[in-house]
Amino acid sequence: TPAPQEDRIAGADRIATALGIAREAFPTGADTVILARADDFPDALAGAPLAYKYRAPILLTFPDSLWPETRQTIADLAPRHIIILGGLEAVSSAVEEELPAAVHVSRIAGANRYATAAAVAETLGTKGKAVLVNGTNFPDAIASASHAACQGRPILLTPADYLAEETEAVLQKLSVTDTHVAGGPAVITARVYERLYGPVRLSGTDRYATSAEVIRLNPPRGRIIYTATGLNFPDALTGGVLAAGGSSNILLIPPLGPTPAQESVLKGLQGKKAVALGGEGAVSAEALGKVQELVE
Repeated sequence: TPAPQEDRIAGADRIATALGIAREAFPTGADTVILARADDFPDALAGAPLAYKYRAPILLTFPDSLWPETRQTIADLAPRHIIILGGLEAVSSAVEEELPAAVHVSRIAGANRYATAAAVAETLGTKGKAVLVNGTNFPDAIASASHAACQGRPILLTPADYLAEETEAVLQKLSVTDTHVAGGPAVITARVYERLYGPVRLSGTDRYATSAEVIRLNPPRGRIIYTATGLNFPDALTGGVLAAGGSSNILLIPPLGPTPAQESVLKGLQGKKAVALGGEGAVSAEALGKVQELVE
């Protein structure tokens, strides 16, 4: 993936930002496109490793209608295959009918978010390793998405205080003995942790510290370090594939810029360029500037 020329990839909203990211990551088109719902995160959380494997952008849609701009971007990308993440409540058959008739469309879905993530993991097909995240909130999953994608690790979801049965079943099926657990004991409790094989926690005191820890343990090899807001999911969710394609990572930052824990990690990444995902409302120019100063 060529490095972005600009220091920000953004559209007027989450759907438009996803389209901008797709054009940046796949300027000559894509054989596969992944489509996920724009207004809720669980089905798409598991999508980054699959998107990376298929070299596919993740585009967003509202459940009941496909935006004309999204339809046009799909036409421009000229895929042969579109994979929809989630069931009909997430992406309705009405959306499916608006997709190009000549393109093969398939759907990966389970009875709930845990089952959908397990189904994505089976499609990904990697044996032996996984990333486990809390399935009811997004920050740790999107902080982990790029490193999971680069390592081919499926992202599996669980509630905080018990291991979802769909997740436990797929961990066994894929013979997982090396499990990265994203987030501290508040989001994945010791009770769940102790039921895993080969667990290693990637965590900090909060979402920002966890994001910094993921980058400290998996420093970006590429020239770009991406930043996104830690307060919402869409920009970082769709940006995970772009980051992975450039052997990079996404740092989730608070509105005022990086925390002290993040600053110390960023100082170790000299010679990088910082690129924001999302508009000024998501990552302010001031916050982006602070990141850039630390990595120059």
